[in-house]
Amino acid sequence: MPEKWQARQTISGWTLDERNRVVLQAIPATDEIRVAYALKDMMNEDLAKIAPHLRLAGYPWELAELDVGAVSLSPSLRQQAHRDRPFPGMAYY
Repeated sequence: MPEKWQARQTISGWTLDERNRVVLQAIPATDEIRVAYALKDMMNEDLAKIAPHLRLAGYPWELAELDVGAVSLSPSLRQQAHRDRPFPGMAYY
């Protein structure tokens, strides 16, 4: 599986932090943590190109740290989290 596709599969959602930065929430398997962080770096590069426009318009324009707090979930809870997420994930789009 290509690394970018694999990384997209780890993203379970997103939220905004207290500084209005986008926090990507990821549930990677132990061997997918590296690709999840690589995806965040790629997204930061892409976001940097349009960040001035987003900031001027009042939209969130930067990424916060990746939230991988669910990495320690048991496999059954990780599957439940993927089933219960309200959005189909980034790869869908």
